[in-house]
Amino acid sequence: MCFSFYTHGSDFEKAEDETKKDAIALSSYFDSDFYQAQYADQLKASGKEPLDHFLSIDFHKGWYTHTDPNSWFNTTLYQRAFPCEGNPLKDFLNRPPLSISDSAEVIDVYAKEDELTRAWLAVEALIRLNRFKINLHISPDTSLKMCMRFIPQVKRGVNLLPDNSSKKSFYHSMFLNQVIDQNVYPEFAWNHAVSACNHPRPHLLHRAYVYNKSWHKELINPLRINFFHSVDEPFFNIYFERFTEYVMRISMGFDRVFFPTILGENTRVIPGYMQTWIDSSSLAEKKEYSISFLLSMGENGIDYNLEGTSYKIRASIWNAEKDLGNGKGKDKTTRFYVSRRNIAKFPEYEGRALPTDSKKPVFDSQFNIAMENCRQKNYFTEKLLGCFVSLTVPIYLGCPNVRDYFDERGMFIAETAEEIISIAQSIQPDTYGKMLPYLQENKKRAEALLGLEAKHKAEFFERMLPLAKG
Repeated sequence: MCFSFYTHGSDFEKAEDETKKDAIALSSYFDSDFYQAQYADQLKASGKEPLDHFLSIDFHKGWYTHTDPNSWFNTTLYQRAFPCEGNPLKDFLNRPPLSISDSAEVIDVYAKEDELTRAWLAVEALIRLNRFKINLHISPDTSLKMCMRFIPQVKRGVNLLPDNSSKKSFYHSMFLNQVIDQNVYPEFAWNHAVSACNHPRPHLLHRAYVYNKSWHKELINPLRINFFHSVDEPFFNIYFERFTEYVMRISMGFDRVFFPTILGENTRVIPGYMQTWIDSSSLAEKKEYSISFLLSMGENGIDYNLEGTSYKIRASIWNAEKDLGNGKGKDKTTRFYVSRRNIAKFPEYEGRALPTDSKKPVFDSQFNIAMENCRQKNYFTEKLLGCFVSLTVPIYLGCPNVRDYFDERGMFIAETAEEIISIAQSIQPDTYGKMLPYLQENKKRAEALLGLEAKHKAEFFERMLPLAKG
């Protein structure tokens, strides 16, 4: 018993000594005033001093429990680029120095003052390659406080040179024109959580859509350009908690963020899923005077109780099909389909299912009832874009600011199931022809939106490449 008690006491003392050593090592980089201001409520609840509280954080728990030791060390971003077992700042300060020969190739990294975080990540990744001499060129006007992040890297062998008086951009660093890391990524595909592209220079495209359950496991690679495209559809974002807040937290690690809302200076707005999944050239030239509707089959079939803004409305419209032909345009027909997804589980709907996985029959009608899964500003999907690209007039319920993007004279906008039914009943044989000029304008706008990601990427490289070629 005495031996056990002694061992326990010894272990406790060792742990206490380790904590003291950590506190001493971290104290030079820990900003108590910053921490007190940022986490006052947490400190009050814990009864701990700022540094002790920071050292007590379990960084294996949810990202929203993370705290930062100062204004420049983002613990969540660090983990996204450099996963570690314990405290991220402690990990950063304990990394080994460079061990390279005098003949090692020199890598020059440039940074303007608003690019210091991005340069810091790149320098850290270069050190870990342990293959190059590293010169970091910063502006001579950079303050000591802003340089603090680089001091541990200087101690590990980086040359910090305050000679970037011309304020050459980080993106003019020549190493970005080639692949110098050994990471292997799949070739570009829209449904990959991360994929590699080589034109016009090496870059990674990260996509965090609802179907990319593995996205949160993919790392930022600071040695390449990183583009991030995501859509935060609240109802469907079940794979990552507080998704938009998380993206905002790590956004500085990406070179461009494509998102429905502005998160920072490196964000460019892309309003939703920019896909159509249809080949418009295969569609019939002449459309039928009819109203189409596609109802998705979930795991439970047509589920009236499924959560989400429009699921009950969809079920209501499905059941109101016979009423849509009433009104002035009585000769119009309805083309209501269910998707083929899970159709084998519901043989009673087989006769109403699309013939194939193609949505082509939906767009053979002049009009289509199109509803998003949720109503969110700057958010629309193939449900709307497919209509415009195929020159089908949408009877639309979804994005509340859709008028910011499209001419409402080339579409119908509804707020309720009753409005959808009323609109459908009001349609007459000459309605489509009257709306066609505005529908054609909306097709042009939709096609421009479909190319928005490529446009933003091209603009990024156009601005950043000229000096890199010199």
